[in-house]
Amino acid sequence: MSVNDIGKLLFAGFEGVEFSEDGQAAKLIRDHRVHCFLIKRHNYVNIQQLKTLLNDLQAFAYNCNFDSPLALSINIDLYDHMRDQNLKELTVFPPSLASSATGNFTLCYNIGKAVGLELKAIGFNMMIGPILDIFYKVSNSKKGINTLGATVDEVSKYAVAFGCGIKSVCFLTSGCSFPGMGNTSIDSVTNDLILVEDYNQIENKNILPFKAMIEVDALDSILVTSAFAPNALYDDLSCCLNPKIVDTLLREKLNFDKLVIGGCLETYEIILNYGIGQAAALSILYAHCDMITICKSYK
Repeated sequence: MSVNDIGKLLFAGFEGVEFSEDGQAAKLIRDHRVHCFLIKRHNYVNIQQLKTLLNDLQAFAYNCNFDSPLALSINIDLYDHMRDQNLKELTVFPPSLASSATGNFTLCYNIGKAVGLELKAIGFNMMIGPILDIFYKVSNSKKGINTLGATVDEVSKYAVAFGCGIKSVCFLTSGCSFPGMGNTSIDSVTNDLILVEDYNQIENKNILPFKAMIEVDALDSILVTSAFAPNALYDDLSCCLNPKIVDTLLREKLNFDKLVIGGCLETYEIILNYGIGQAAALSILYAHCDMITICKSYK
């Protein structure tokens, strides 16, 4: 791999709501050949501004002789924020948990299709979703009503419907967050996420919605969480740095041979224990993720 290819390993973020040729995004594209960006809430003001920003990013990459369009992704938090404003440009759909509660698979498929079409119209081509966590209870569920059910069967079936709807309009999907974050706690000191289950529970429950989507080819990529799983892994490596999660469970057990994205490395414990550089090396070279996510701080 040449120096010019290193930027392709990065799922990046940047500050600002407008594009400029001396700004952070331009430097990442021009100087480091970064191809993939996760748009965050601090990049958003309104729909028209966002459309202009995304179009400018693609145009600049084209002018820099990129051989393919940028991957411009949105996660569920920004999408919810946009919809909560009741803008006329977006359809306000019910939360995922409410959609699956109808028991209507066709409805979930059509919502996925509509979401893909609307986001494509803005300029996105990828979603960090669907969320494949299993809803346990509000007090320890990271995503709550944005999950698709309270059982493996519910999440699997409705996620397949929603994901196939998104893919029907040629919009990229990224299942999150492997190996499933339904039962979590938050460290009171570091604010980092802790996955509660042991390895057997993860292997025989949490990962099954991912398995269902992989079997019908409904995922283009999978995002591996940066949360820690002390009851499962018995070491201080977060999931996206750990080959037991990436290699053993995802690559081997689920036979997933597409893009694997390591979760955000900008957590307190990862930075404290390893630093961004060493954590990036662990994620790519030890756990065998294909990319890493660093989207909060340009520095």
